[in-house]
Amino acid sequence: MRFNRMMAIVLLLVSKRKITIQALADFLEVSPRTIYRDLEALDYAGVPIISTPGYNGGISIVDSYYLDKQLFSSLDFKYVLLSLYRLNIQNDNNKNELVSKLQLLFDEDELRQIEHHARQVVVDFSDWQGIKTDDARFMLIQEAIQSHHKIAFTYTKHNGDKKHRHVEPYQLLFKSGRWYLHAVDDTIAKFFLLERIKDVELKERFVPDAENYQQDFYWQSDQLIEFVLRIDRSVLHIFDAWQHVDVLEEGEDWLRLKIIMEDNHWLETFILGLGEMAKVESPQALVERISTRVNGLYKNYF
Repeated sequence: MRFNRMMAIVLLLVSKRKITIQALADFLEVSPRTIYRDLEALDYAGVPIISTPGYNGGISIVDSYYLDKQLFSSLDFKYVLLSLYRLNIQNDNNKNELVSKLQLLFDEDELRQIEHHARQVVVDFSDWQGIKTDDARFMLIQEAIQSHHKIAFTYTKHNGDKKHRHVEPYQLLFKSGRWYLHAVDDTIAKFFLLERIKDVELKERFVPDAENYQQDFYWQSDQLIEFVLRIDRSVLHIFDAWQHVDVLEEGEDWLRLKIIMEDNHWLETFILGLGEMAKVESPQALVERISTRVNGLYKNYF
């Protein structure tokens, strides 16, 4: 706790250049006496702190340290604050508290400039109907990750089957427009789509394994399929957000696409949803799978 506070003091001095003892105490929610002890420790550690008495006086760091040794510049803090402004997340107390503290680092003109830029790019996790991620569920899972508690929940699979899960949560991931929970379920690392998680309960603590924290999230090659799809030009916009789509050939009212994506039940359902506007041309195995699904639909109606 003290180390974090002293780091905060250094970062504040680097950004503001000069600040009073009382202002530091108020910002860090400690007594002026505690600030004096922290400053003594920083001085002993070699941080060149200067105390200027009188009107407009205060605590500062020598210019050379500011130029050569600072960990973060004022611009760095602006980028952090700008990013937080852009995140349209409701009821996130951690975010709101951090925004409030970072705002103290800038004057009114700088804040107006940051807020102006923030309005130009917005990251909104709600859908077009205004429905946001379940805040209570999200925050409970986040709390479990931070405190290393297992969680139990009911998970609905893509086919509608429900199963009770008891997992070790490690990470929340936002990818391709959807939230996922990365967790270990019975020694196996898995991803759970957040919108399919219901009835979350906090359970016993666990000792996290550092190897279970991932930095790169992508599907392995054995989970992907490359296929050729001929589509009507009127449905091309559906593929705007897809990353691995190449146009192989096009006519006046049609296109032939090469697509690489995850090979699962959803892919078949998606292709069928395009109806007569799309036709799989290769590989033959996918053509046969789609044909089997079409025959099944035919039997349901004829």
